[in-house]
This record gives sequence, structure tokens and C-alpha cells, in this order.
Amino acid sequence: MRHLVASCFALALIAPRVPAAPPRPVAPAADYGQMAVDLLREYVRIDTTVPPGNELKSALFYKGLLEREGLTAEVDEFAPGRANLMVRLAGNGSKRALILMNHMDVVPADPARWSVPPFSGLLKDGIIYGRGAQDMKSEGILQLLALVRLHREKVVLDRDVIFLATADEEADFLGALRAISAEGWHDRLAGAEFLITEGNRPQMVKSPEGRTVQEQEAFERPEHNRNPKSRMEDEDLRRVAGGHARTLR
Repeated sequence: MRHLVASCFALALIAPRVPAAPPRPVAPAADYGQMAVDLLREYVRIDTTVPPGNELKSALFYKGLLEREGLTAEVDEFAPGRANLMVRLAGNGSKRALILMNHMDVVPADPARWSVPPFSGLLKDGIIYGRGAQDMKSEGILQLLALVRLHREKVVLDRDVIFLATADEEADFLGALRAISAEGWHDRLAGAEFLITEGNRPQMVKSPEGRTVQEQEAFERPEHNRNPKSRMEDEDLRRVAGGHARTLR
């Protein structure tokens, strides 16, 4: 998983970026950076180890945050304790949707091999410790904040932006398969032009018709959530919270 999450590239795909009147007061980028730190620490404390997953707890965590921002989120509990979440920020429809996708589950953590409790969310020396801090709860939080900032600042969008959080990526991919099924949200996800999620190689993103619509190379070295810590550096947070497109090699 890349060190700087791909949510910072989402805003580069959305235009025009002219705020509607009257816009809400714009929060300083530093405020979004602190929000990212605080929310990630809280999120990491939610144990979504697979098995059994229990991603419903994370879905409800996201749902509460989104509803406090005035956004309506849908939770699909497709099995006991297993759930996906989706929220759509509407654009004017002149372009096809952008999906910001993340997964809520993590692999097991053996406390005996950790220097701190693996679900502590401890912040020490600029590093957040916790299972999933890199894979991929940090990206989930930053995608969430990208959506929140677009909504708060009433940015006029020419495409819908969809936040999609899924279950069971670390095991059988049940959440993503459910999301694109007829029983899930197939009709609302079909036709999207772009999807941003984790990865460490150039991504060839194809439309439902099989047409290549984007090639991107924008990631640093890969990481997996077995790495117990995530360094969220100030400059990284400023770039993400500020909504600037940035290509990293």
C-alpha cells in the first residue's frame, strides 16, 4: 500500500471546481490534517480482524461521521456482522462517476509480536501504531475527508463522487463481490469512469464496456497491514487535505 494514499488524486479528476454561493467557511488545511490523525486513531481501535470481520462496526463508525456532516450513507449488512457502506455526493452528471474504494477488514495481529497493543491507535513520535494503520484504514479516512471537504465547501462537481467501504478484502472478497452484485449496488456503481483504491503498480482502470479509461502511476513503495505503524507526516497530510494532485515515484 502506498505511503501517501490515493485520495489526494481524487480531486484532480473533478472539474469544474467553482464553489456554489454561498460556500461554507473554508477550514484551514491544518484542521483537516488533525481530523485525519484523530479519526484514524479512533478507527484503528475498531477490531475488524478477519476472521470474523465484524465490519459492521466500522460501517456504523463511518455512517455516524457522514451523517454528522449532513451526508446520507447506506449500510448493507449482507451477513451477520459483515457489511458494506456507500455514500454518493452528487455532481451535475456531465461526466461519469468517480469511486473512492477502501476495505474495512484487517488481518490478524499477534499481540506477543507487537511492542504496543495492536488496536491501541497509539500516537508516538509522529507515528500511529495499530493493525490496519497502513492497510488500509488510513486511506479510508483520507478518502472520507476528501468527500467531506467537497461537501463542506459546496464544490460544484461535474461527476458524482462515491465513497465505498467494503468487507472481507483480506480473505474471500465477499464485500466487493456483494457490492457489484444485483443484490448489492450494481445499478448504482455500474458506469463509473474511475475507481481509486489501494495498489502499488500502474493501474489500468477499465469501464464496464472494457474500454481503458485511465492509466496512472502515482504510488510509492507497497505496504501491507502486517506493518504495525503508519507515519502520517505533516506534508503528506497537507497535500491530501489541501486537495492537490500529486504524482509520486
